[in-house]
Amino acid sequence: MKNSILIGILASFLTILAAACSSNNPASDSDGGLDGSSDSDGGLDGSSGTDGDTDMGVPEVVKTVTVGAKPRTLSVLPDDSKVFVTNNSGSSVSVIETTNHTVAATISVRPEPFAAEISPDGAYLFVSHGQQQGASDLSVVDTATNAVTQVLPGILNGGRGVAFSPDGTYAYVSSHWDNFLKVISVADAVASSSTTAEHTISTGTHPVMIAVTSDGSKLYVNNAEGYSVSVINSSDWSVSSIALSGVVPVGNALSPDDATLYVADKNGGIVVVDTGTAQVVESLDMGGETTGVGVSPVNHYVYALVAGTKSVVIIDPTTYATKATVGVGGAPYAIGFKHDGSYAYVSNQNDGTVSVIQTHDFD
Repeated sequence: MKNSILIGILASFLTILAAACSSNNPASDSDGGLDGSSDSDGGLDGSSGTDGDTDMGVPEVVKTVTVGAKPRTLSVLPDDSKVFVTNNSGSSVSVIETTNHTVAATISVRPEPFAAEISPDGAYLFVSHGQQQGASDLSVVDTATNAVTQVLPGILNGGRGVAFSPDGTYAYVSSHWDNFLKVISVADAVASSSTTAEHTISTGTHPVMIAVTSDGSKLYVNNAEGYSVSVINSSDWSVSSIALSGVVPVGNALSPDDATLYVADKNGGIVVVDTGTAQVVESLDMGGETTGVGVSPVNHYVYALVAGTKSVVIIDPTTYATKATVGVGGAPYAIGFKHDGSYAYVSNQNDGTVSVIQTHDFD
């Protein structure tokens, strides 16, 4: 009897001791438990998982916004409150409010809107028009009222890329079919529909998208059928060229320090150009038709839009390693970012949608 009592007391003591040890030393598990430990399958701790699960550390599409037919380019206001998207087959511009990522307005514009770019002060949206060969227009939209305030008729021959000088003095527009870059006074364009280009600069064959350095000293213009990038010096409008043999350059983007130009090759890759030497330093195979590229304003990762695989491939700019791949809609074309880097917006031509990617800081 005494032995039975002693055994019972000893068993109770051991049970209490085991419970105390467990509470002081929580175990690390591998199945995404709720204990706050770092797991390996994308659990609730915000770590980056290794099996493709979505978690707080991995970029993901959090909303798909229906816009108009065949959305092309898009531009984000400096205060991040709105995203403007051209609908190339819809003769319209969709305005997405970023608080809830819904279309707040649809602006009727001239046919075949292509590029949309907001002036540095956020006051105006310039929209190029004209998919086919022939005289085409440039529209000016007041971003506060969403109203078209000016149309410059016939100033282009197939409007493509639009960009601004950093001080907002000039708008730069690619005139696709006659192989020119048009330099237009912003103040004059806002004031009068009879405004003409102050400078008309010869480029390569069929210029498309434009990237401008942060100090405004150089412009990089992709020549889609010229297999080259034109480099324009804004001090005297002189032009040099970067040859890209076999490359069909469409989208482009500069690194924040302007040392690197990333070029989207429609044939299926990203070409990395050292702007100091004007030489190609790397060619990255994206595994499908690549139509656009952007650079995150925060971690400077490169976002490649791969139409062939309906995805956005996120690339480390130092190692060129793929950090993540995010599935989006059909034929992604252009990308824009909130200025704090928290969201990226991707236009999907075939779906008539914009994918909203919550980027996360997934390092």
